[in-house]
Amino acid sequence: MKFITKCVLFIVCFGYLGISLSEIPHDWAPFEPDNRNNAENCIALHSDGKFSDVQCDEPRPYICHRQHSHADVNVCGTPDPEYRFESVTNKCYKFHTIPRTFARAHFTCSAEGGHLAIINSEEESKVIAQVYAKYPSSKMLGNFYKDVAFIGFLTWEKSMDWVTIHGQSLQEAGFTTFSKLQPDNAGNSEYCGSVFRSGLLNDAGCDTHYAFICEKKPEYPAVCDNTSGQRVINRTRFCDNDIQNQAKQLGSDSNNIDMRSGGPVY
Repeated sequence: MKFITKCVLFIVCFGYLGISLSEIPHDWAPFEPDNRNNAENCIALHSDGKFSDVQCDEPRPYICHRQHSHADVNVCGTPDPEYRFESVTNKCYKFHTIPRTFARAHFTCSAEGGHLAIINSEEESKVIAQVYAKYPSSKMLGNFYKDVAFIGFLTWEKSMDWVTIHGQSLQEAGFTTFSKLQPDNAGNSEYCGSVFRSGLLNDAGCDTHYAFICEKKPEYPAVCDNTSGQRVINRTRFCDNDIQNQAKQLGSDSNNIDMRSGGPVY
């Protein structure tokens, strides 16, 4: 088996692009790689620095690497221009047109420093509808149903007690209005939350691939490590602090490393 890797993590991701693992210094653990059950297509880095092949869907801590840059940060606290600030809710939203399952959508939003959108009021429902309206079906490629998008609520199978991904009931969150005839639990398998283009709620199959909407607080997470090195002009942050110099003083390349735990995946 030939591994191609682009990023070294606690799980070393293999990807469609990148350089061959044979060109990267590495040391396999004893009896590895073994491709157990013909299902191990990713690589885990052990605490002793040795590699083993593992299943890609196994949850593990991971390490990200990014080259240092002086990227400008927008009002949403991210260099990602697809997050757009809405003054009505004081939140930022990003509409993902590439469909994912609920679990992968949840993971994607978390990785971007946000979470699946949670509607907290009728006003926010209208904002979500406006966000959705900017993405007609013609803007979404692929063969999937494009009039439903995942957002951040779910139920634990047959209980049908809907809660947000933060554990609040919909009543506590502030918005409970489902679209007409919803939720209907079609096929006895719709346990994840979604929204129609109208901004009204809907139940959906968790393993079905849909577009999804992330939301993010403008102030979280802080992008500049040193707030004294942060300037704000017209709601845009500029990071002036030289993180590389700080890293050299610490004797490490800590500016490039971000270690995170996987967190819950619903």
